[in-house]
This record gives sequence, C-alpha cells and structure tokens, in this order.
Amino acid sequence: MINLRTAVARGICIFSICLIPALAFGQSESVGRGGTLVAGPAFGGIDNLTFELENATGVNVSNVTIHIAGSYGVKITSVDIVEAPGNLEDQDAVDDNRNGTLEPGENDNNAAPPGNTCTTILKTGLIPNDSTVGIAVRFDLNLPPNTLFVVYFSTDLNGIHYELAMSSSPESPSDIDRSGEFVFGPQFGGINSTTAYLKNDTDEEVSNVTIFLPEDVRIISADITEGPGDVEDQDAVDDNRNGKLDPGETDRIASPGGRTVTIILKEGKIPKGGVIEVALRFDKDLPPQTIFGFYFSKE
Repeated sequence: MINLRTAVARGICIFSICLIPALAFGQSESVGRGGTLVAGPAFGGIDNLTFELENATGVNVSNVTIHIAGSYGVKITSVDIVEAPGNLEDQDAVDDNRNGTLEPGENDNNAAPPGNTCTTILKTGLIPNDSTVGIAVRFDLNLPPNTLFVVYFSTDLNGIHYELAMSSSPESPSDIDRSGEFVFGPQFGGINSTTAYLKNDTDEEVSNVTIFLPEDVRIISADITEGPGDVEDQDAVDDNRNGKLDPGETDRIASPGGRTVTIILKEGKIPKGGVIEVALRFDKDLPPQTIFGFYFSKE
C-alpha cells in the first residue's frame, strides 16, 4: 500500500488516500473539497487499482471522478463503485461524454472511449458525508511506476453534476469586492466543471456576476445554484453581453460561450455580505491552477 500525503498549497487542502493494487481494499483515507493527488504503485506493472475514499467534502455527493495527472500513455477503461453504503455500488454508471448527466446508453462501468479522465455517476442515491466508498479502476496498459492520479467528488446541482474542485465553501467563500478578485481554480486541473462560493464584499446590493478566464478555455454554462432569497431561481446568462436579459436569454447556457460570461438576476438582489454558489462548465478540461476573475455589478 502506498499512502501519499501532500501539503497545503495555494489555499487548497489536499488529503491522503489509500491506493491498493489488484482490486484489494485497505485503510480508508479522506478526500475533501479541492481534489486529492495520489501516487500509484512505486513499481507499476499492473493494469488495475482500487481507491478507498472517505467523503470529507462536508456535503453528500453523487459521483466520483478519476484523472490521470500526467502524460503516461495510459488510459482509463472503466471506473466502478464496488463498495458503498446503502447498496449504492449497484447504482453507478460512467458518464461517457462527460456532460454531467447520464444519458440513454450510459448504463455501464466502461469508459467509451477510454481517456485520461473518467467520471462515474450514481443513478439514484448519494454518498453521505463522512462515509467511505471503494472505487475500482482499470486501464488499457500497465501503469508506469509512481503514476499520479487526482480524485474529485462532485454533487448534483439542478440536475447537472459539478466537481467539488475548488476549496471555497459556504463557511469559507471567496471575498469579491468592488475591484473584483482573482481566485485560483482547481489546483490539479483535468476536469470540465467546478463550483465556487462567492461573498459579496462590495458594500452594496448587486444583481450581476461576471466570470473571466485568462486561459484558452470557454465557459459554456454558468448557474447560481445557491444564494440568499432564492436568487438561484432568478438567474440567466447574458449571451450577447449588452448588460440586460433580452427575450430568449432565459437559461444558464452560455451561447456561444466564451472566456467571459455574465449571469444576471431577473429579480432580487445579492445583499451586502451575501454568499452565492456558482456552478460552471467548460468546453475542455481546465489546466492546473487555472485563475478565475470574479466581479459583481449592479443595475
């Protein structure tokens, strides 16, 4: 058994994880928000592993993502929850097209096509906070020595699954003042969705949230999924970026999408000190330590 403990870096807490070859199980380790980096077997030479994970995100979660964090020439061919509370091991399937939902035909544990990142989603049920699951992963080739992996948990928000890949939480949101704020995204990258908690630190009520990505990655959807006064039911994306919601601008989809996207509230305000959760999806996987720019504005 190899147990890697990495340090806290750039405000992202990284926890250790047990990784046992040959589909065996061992001592449970914790995985919190922000993702967990783990090294594979020191000697390599096997084509399967089992991760045993404790959900330490603070919330119940609905899927698990495994990402190979490097160019090793190895691809994931299957991911399967093999041990879980409440018989949840019978409820998971791989999200082949990685759009955050299980569609017709996505009903098994095989990755089609195999790749560096694979997500398994629960059809029903949730993995409770503080509970432990066993995840079996297979590869198309034997692993090189010390292959690095990243594991993320995620949750269902308005019917779409988003990775809990940023360390911000309701208890520790990112403060956004009048000048806006640059926030480090997922430290390890390799995923195409994430959520962030933002606190209105502008000293005024606000009605808009703008997200900017310096990286060559397009935002394809942006959604306020939690906030004061039911504002999560009042938001839509300003597709043409003219500062108002025109007829047809009624959903979270960014059309055509881009490096900058603005969410506008149809009704209501985010009060001074109010905290919102914003869920984002992208057209490609994020690079490690992507920097986000967040801004609040008002009508």
